[in-house]
Amino acid sequence: MYRFQITNREIPILTLLKKFPEGLTMKNMQFKLDDEIKAEFDKQEMWSMLIDDRSGNVLWSYRLPKEIPVQYSLSDVAAFSRYYLKDYPVSTWEHADGLLVVGSPRNSFWKSAYMVPYSEFNILQGFVIIVILCDLLVLFLFYLYIDRRSLIAVSNILSGIQSLASGKLIDLNEKGPFSDVANQLNKTSDLLKRRTTAQENWLLGISHDIRTPLTVILGYAESIETNPSLPNDVQQKASLIKYQSIALRDLVNDLNLITSLEDSVKLKPIHKVQPLIFGRDILAQFLNSGIPDTFPIKLSFDESLESIKVSADIHLLQRAINNVLYNCIKHNPGGCNITFKISNEKEYVLFCVSDDGKGMTSEEITTLKTRSKYLSNSNLFNQKKHGFGLYIVQQIVKIHAGNTDFKRNQMGGLDVVIAIPKTCNSSQQRNSHNI
Repeated sequence: MYRFQITNREIPILTLLKKFPEGLTMKNMQFKLDDEIKAEFDKQEMWSMLIDDRSGNVLWSYRLPKEIPVQYSLSDVAAFSRYYLKDYPVSTWEHADGLLVVGSPRNSFWKSAYMVPYSEFNILQGFVIIVILCDLLVLFLFYLYIDRRSLIAVSNILSGIQSLASGKLIDLNEKGPFSDVANQLNKTSDLLKRRTTAQENWLLGISHDIRTPLTVILGYAESIETNPSLPNDVQQKASLIKYQSIALRDLVNDLNLITSLEDSVKLKPIHKVQPLIFGRDILAQFLNSGIPDTFPIKLSFDESLESIKVSADIHLLQRAINNVLYNCIKHNPGGCNITFKISNEKEYVLFCVSDDGKGMTSEEITTLKTRSKYLSNSNLFNQKKHGFGLYIVQQIVKIHAGNTDFKRNQMGGLDVVIAIPKTCNSSQQRNSHNI
């Protein structure tokens, strides 16, 4: 039975039909069909006939069905050449002795004959082009949509990685492309948060456990130190105990403050501060705290600062400047001259503390400028020489969107410069908006 197959059968049939006219030859007044073509006709259940051009009679046939006529008029030939002959799909070929007709089994081929006006055919061509262009436009828009979604997802992931690298917690959208990566980053952020919380709780617990007995020690030490009935050496030992206890208390306070500062998102400058008044108050309190005479302090300031304010957390900024001032005393026990200068520099107010003490080496200054987190620093014990004080200063200034600089001065001592951005008044804000 004939089976129509697009890939395996259609091409052999067409090849066969092309070879067929040459395969039918006249020999000894008898038509002879090539054996190869004949075998293929048998295999595919096809038939054929040769019709005389002048009489319309069938001159030769092979496997001709009984219902197929043996004589044809011109109108009969015109009819079956376009459609079917007795429901058989047929093909016609020109031959030297007439018209060759090749028939295939019924229902094996579907024949059609279309006639379309040129005007409509031109419209059809334009329509096809429009459909192709529309398809290309849809594909392009789909590509843009996919590309935009991918870019947004990648940007989301990169932003999360940068935040995690800087120690910030994240909560990424876990929908769309790279949702698995976003999920893993969120889990990492949760782990970081739990570790930070555990660290804070541990420090709070330790500081509470230390403060209670430390308060008792300080109280007894101060009582012994100020008791005139006790020998001097006992009072001196009590004074030493008091000094070391105070140092231990300050250390605990610094640890708690560092923990808070490293989570700087919780802290924001909330006060409008006039730099000159603020600087004078700090210096007055510092001088009244019993500073030895071997540490003379000079104050200088820029008069143009009287109309300028900065946004600051008064307590924290005061702590930062006090740390720098006490640092001069701590690292120069033999005494030194200290200068506290407040100046106006473009967009910043500068608080500069200078001394003519022993200063720092270039390596020590580089370490101060490049260290990031203190508690997680693997060189924590190597940097113990510089303590928490200057690190706290850097963190406090960072919260105020300012800068801290350390440099060795011409006197061999150290300059510590704290730059805090000025606060724009209402007229300045209007001007900046107009720009």
